[in-house]
Amino acid sequence: MKIAITGGIADGKSTALGFLRDLGFQVLDADAVVGDLYEEESVVGEIKSAFGQAAVSFGRIEREWLHGVVFSDAKSRRKLNQILHSRVIGAIVDWSRGIAGISFAEVPLLIETAAQGLFDRVWVVSAGYDEQLRRVAERFGGDRARAARLLQTQLPTEVKSVFADEIFRSDTSLEDLRSHLVLATRALQED
Repeated sequence: MKIAITGGIADGKSTALGFLRDLGFQVLDADAVVGDLYEEESVVGEIKSAFGQAAVSFGRIEREWLHGVVFSDAKSRRKLNQILHSRVIGAIVDWSRGIAGISFAEVPLLIETAAQGLFDRVWVVSAGYDEQLRRVAERFGGDRARAARLLQTQLPTEVKSVFADEIFRSDTSLEDLRSHLVLATRALQED
């Protein structure tokens, strides 16, 4: 059984995935897949062609520069998505072919890319907008306006939740989140 973990920025997806890994499940992080893609020569070349020399330095993607551009401009974001998304989905499909039993893939843009059909179930991790905003602002040194702009670049978690087979709240204690995941995975194993 293949289960997608999704949600928004700073919703706690990676924390949930870490708990699932600790429980012994096979996991895949789509953000790590993107990191690997940024190392591929063909991807570096396409990004350089699409965004110019500033996107690449010494043959490597200037991630901070690129992310600054794509999070401030929808057209640039679409350009990057056109380069990466089909490759990310391909990597997820390849990974899932080699996995038996219950496995989990963290896919932040699952709904945006209409990839939920690749999975048997969709689990959404949600901190709630206020907590999400607080967490992102903390990453930006307290800049709530910048955090709000970043959150506006993705589909709201409430919308993603419509597609969920299960929703996990991450605005509680870490132990509560872990306990909920343990109970949910036990229920899967008993099916």
